[in-house]
Amino acid sequence: MTSSQVREARKAKGWTQAKLAGVLGVSQNLISLVERGERTVNPELAAQIRKSSGYPRLSIATNSSKLPADYYPWLAGFLF
Repeated sequence: MTSSQVREARKAKGWTQAKLAGVLGVSQNLISLVERGERTVNPELAAQIRKSSGYPRLSIATNSSKLPADYYPWLAGFLF
């Protein structure tokens, strides 16, 4: 999950960084670092973000050739 995806997921819920951090049980500083691209998201945290925010949602406009590599396992589980 990329920094922009984390930010997009958070904003789609209308949450602040502090709210997302509270839901995930991490610090607001970690969310800030992730969104700035200074820290990466491990698979467990990415799964928590997706579950709590409902991200990603498939749309007809989604171009799968532009999806990040970590998106595909989730997509495969959703489709099959």
